[in-house]
Amino acid sequence: KQDKNNNTVDITFNIHSGTRFQFGDVKAQFDKSSESSKAVEKILAKDGVKQGAWYSRSSLIQVKSDIAVFYRNKGFANTVVEIKQLLHNQTCNVVLNIINSGTRVYIRRISFAGNDHTQDIAIRNRIVQMEGSVYSQAAIDESLRRLRGMYFLTNLRVEREPVKGQPHKVDLIFHMKEAPSGQFGLQGGYSELNKFFVGLQVTKANFLGTGNQLSLNVQKGKMMTQFSASYTQPMLNANQVSRTISFNYVDTKPAAVGLSNYNMTDSGVAISYGLPILFENNRFNLGFSFDKIKIFGYDEKKLSPSYLDFLDKYKSPYDQLKLNLGWQRQVLDQPVFPTAGSSQVFNVILGVPFGYKNKAKKNKVLSLGYYSVGYDGKWYIPISKKGFVLNPHFDINYGNGLGSFDRLPFFNNFYAGGITTLPGFAASSLGPKNPRDESEALGGNFSVLGGVNLIFP
Repeated sequence: KQDKNNNTVDITFNIHSGTRFQFGDVKAQFDKSSESSKAVEKILAKDGVKQGAWYSRSSLIQVKSDIAVFYRNKGFANTVVEIKQLLHNQTCNVVLNIINSGTRVYIRRISFAGNDHTQDIAIRNRIVQMEGSVYSQAAIDESLRRLRGMYFLTNLRVEREPVKGQPHKVDLIFHMKEAPSGQFGLQGGYSELNKFFVGLQVTKANFLGTGNQLSLNVQKGKMMTQFSASYTQPMLNANQVSRTISFNYVDTKPAAVGLSNYNMTDSGVAISYGLPILFENNRFNLGFSFDKIKIFGYDEKKLSPSYLDFLDKYKSPYDQLKLNLGWQRQVLDQPVFPTAGSSQVFNVILGVPFGYKNKAKKNKVLSLGYYSVGYDGKWYIPISKKGFVLNPHFDINYGNGLGSFDRLPFFNNFYAGGITTLPGFAASSLGPKNPRDESEALGGNFSVLGGVNLIFP
């Protein structure tokens, strides 16, 4: 109908749904072995295709996909599912023809195409589907998922190529394209603690085509000068074990930004392993590190009495040996700027206590005994279709001495305040104060922080 005054047209759709149908008899027919007929019955029940249920085309499409995947995961790569619908009165009888379900297919060879720089072994370590084993669609999909973790590989797809004269064997070809894997960055900015800072970062995610990552980082600010280098092997083998070897040097001057009156240098090496555990999206971390720590340049008249007492009792420098244990679980819709899911990290650090004094050389080796336990949880909850996300977060930490050591080293204290922990307060300004300078926060061995952020689209 046209409105002559407004130059508009109104359109009315008359929809008649007709008779509503229910599923009648539902049968599955196999061209060969029917050893998995019970599994097919479970799939039909799960997807709602059963006698008496309301007819649903989407349920039939889901059943077709689920049955095909079920057989392909068991090696029947050529399985085809055909659906016949027979209408009678107000019922729809369904016949499923499952074709080629009795011929198992094996993988003869797996090859790669498009990896001009990346070594085959770096890619093969991420392949779950093994040569000589039964074809599995689930293993192929998982292999693709792991390869996508190598972000310098793009346009990933798998081609299945029949072996001539051997119908029960196929070759798999993983096709890909390589993207640049190196990054070079100059940094500069301002932070609450470090004030104005500059930095340089170089990262090569596919170092010499191995799929391993080499990183170098230099940063200099008013409070801290840092140099670090690390070499990460994200996939030592097909079991997803990762390894990182790192070196770190940090020169910290808290007094330069109005914090505690001392200087500290910390140089160390570390090795850590990431181990997958039974549950999906969970990972266990195990690491060891050795640090040379030196406290110097402090004014005894200005330094907190608790800090002085620690330094008198456990004299610097320290040859610190540490054991790191951790668990993490990440279920995020995307690694950068997530909008749904959660991230949880639980970490334990053990300072291994030992020490001895060489009377002849008049020197002492001391590794402080302490432990710290921490949990950090973040959740992302979509609250509208426009992109608003609720972001609750919770953080708790506790530390103390271990063995004959009666306290947590003060330079490992926990702090609060600042935009990353508690907005509205100056960085690291909360907690007990230095009795000789009330503006100086000392940190503590226990902290609990929580809050809720609203993320705008």
